[in-house]
Order: sequence, then structure tokens, then C-alpha cells
Amino acid sequence: MYRYLILFWVIFFVLSSVLRAQDRADDNNAVAAYRDIAEHDARLAQIGYRLSKANAEYCPETLPNMGWVLHDIAQYPNDANVIKAFHFPVPISVLTLVKGGPADRAGVQEGDGYIGLESENLNIKTQYYEHIGDSKGSITRFNHYQRLADVIDDINKTLLDFAHSKDQYIIVKRDDKILKLPFALHNSCATHYTLDVLSKIDAGANGQYVRITLGLSKFLDDDDEYAAVIAHELAHNILKHRMMIADGKAGKGPLTGLGKNKRIRVTEEQADRLAIWLMANAGFDVEAGPSMIERLRKRKGPLSFAYRTHNKWKKRLGYMEQEIEALNTVQPNHSGGRRPPLINSLKYQ
Repeated sequence: MYRYLILFWVIFFVLSSVLRAQDRADDNNAVAAYRDIAEHDARLAQIGYRLSKANAEYCPETLPNMGWVLHDIAQYPNDANVIKAFHFPVPISVLTLVKGGPADRAGVQEGDGYIGLESENLNIKTQYYEHIGDSKGSITRFNHYQRLADVIDDINKTLLDFAHSKDQYIIVKRDDKILKLPFALHNSCATHYTLDVLSKIDAGANGQYVRITLGLSKFLDDDDEYAAVIAHELAHNILKHRMMIADGKAGKGPLTGLGKNKRIRVTEEQADRLAIWLMANAGFDVEAGPSMIERLRKRKGPLSFAYRTHNKWKKRLGYMEQEIEALNTVQPNHSGGRRPPLINSLKYQ
């Protein structure tokens, strides 16, 4: 939870700084900026959800996934502009939905206000959020990231409790109506996807989250190439590379005895290899992996990576091509997926 709050604080601080400048220059530009970021957030949520759902059986940890992105009016620096860009019937509302996700299938709509979750047979009801602040007036921004982080944490804990529920409902506010919508859950890889509003081309994973910058999202105009980037970062989380690197430093684990740079290069190679399998299982074009590497090489230049910690472009292409060949020799299982060979040797499974 602590990492989660820090990540949200950093992202919302940068977002607020960027948009405050735009607010002063031109309110219309600020509204357009809000909507542009929301579109990229929706794209990340859709592709990340697809990868996480399709590969859930190969992930060491899974969580129920509602398939939505929530946002809090308090995270934005200007009430007037954000209300022009988005609908907030209550302070915490639905920014975007993943098509075909549980919330979408339940009938939740973008712009619905989030009120709570409920299960009658388990007698579970989350805190109701309708009356936290005034969505159309001034909001005390004592901690603009804390409230949303607390709500999302509450949702995740409640969804775990719903594992044995026979009836569960999403409570939302749409205009002046309170709706109680039944929904069904399924598990996905226990990774959250976050859009970082920085303009530079960058991505990362910390074991729990995958972070994609706005600059990278704009650069990757092809969804298959976008999936290749996300799959690489998701692979880091699935293989628990943060833990492996730390164990190697402490003198235990599969990377024991290797220097820090070598340990990182090993994990980067594994992520390149596993990404191909994750993409295939989610129905993305695996050839987009090598093509994404080529495009990044041309954009960043042949010497852009610090090769003390990252493999050279040519090696990365070779790893991916090897996995594409290996993929074609494995028959899909009953669910249509192919078990990645790296998963079989995962120490932390």
C-alpha cells in the first residue's frame, strides 16, 4: 500500500503541475489535456487487462479485476475545467471502462459515480462514498491522492472477500439515480497499470505495478507494439525480478554470485523472452515484439541503452525471434494458452 501511495503522489503531482500551467494559459487547452490523458489511460487499461486476464493461470499471484479506471475530482487542480472534461455525479467516478470487463458487462458507464460494493449473502458492504465532499463545489485538497488510494485499496480487499459470494453488486450514481448492478468476477495477474504523464519515452515495473509514460503511449500508435512493451514489464512482475535481484545481492536465489549489472541483464533477457508468450496468449501479433524493438532503436539510437544493465538491440531481437520459433512448437491447452517455458523454472511459483 505504501508503494501505491507514493506512486500515486508522484503521478498526480506531475499531472497537477502540468495542467496548472495549461489552466493559466488557456482553459480550453486544459480541458483537452485532461481528455487526451484519459484516452491514453483507457488504452493502457484495455491492453493491460487483456494481457493480465489471458495469462492469469501463469501468474504466481492473481486478483479480481473490475476492468475500470476510477478518478477523484480532488486530484485535479481546477474544478471548473475538470467538470467540463468529465462527469462527476460524486467525487470518485468512473474515468474509463475496459470493454468486456466485469464493470462493463454489469452495465456501468463512463461518468458513473462510484458509491460502493455489496454482497447480500455474505453481508458485506463497503463504505459508501456518495457524500464525500461536494463534486460540483470546492473540495479540501488536504491530500488529493490519499482518498482515491484508500478507495481502491478498499475495493481490492472487498473483491477478495467476494470469492465465495453468490451475489455481488456495484452501486453507482448516474445523474440523480442510485443503481445496484450485479456483476461476475474473474481473476487476472496481480499487476496494476499506471499512466505516467511524463513526455519522455519510458516504462517500468516494480513487482506490483506497470508504469507507461504518456510519451511512450503516444509513440506506440500500434496496439500490438504497445502490448509488446506492456508484456515485457508484466513479465518482470510475473517472474518476480525485483525479488530475484534483491536475493542475488543478499547471497541467495538463482542470481547469486552475479554482479548487479549482470543480474539486471539476465532479468531483461527473461522479460524479452516471456513477453512473446504473454502476447500470444492474449491474441496479439508476436511479430510486433521485434518490430517495436526496431522502432525504439531508430528513435533512441543504437547506443541509447546503458549496456552495463541492458542487452544490445541485436541480442534482444534474437531472444524474441527464438521464442517465436519455440512458441510455434507448443500446442495450446484447453483454455487456448501456451505455458511459457520460463514459468516452469520460476523459483517463486
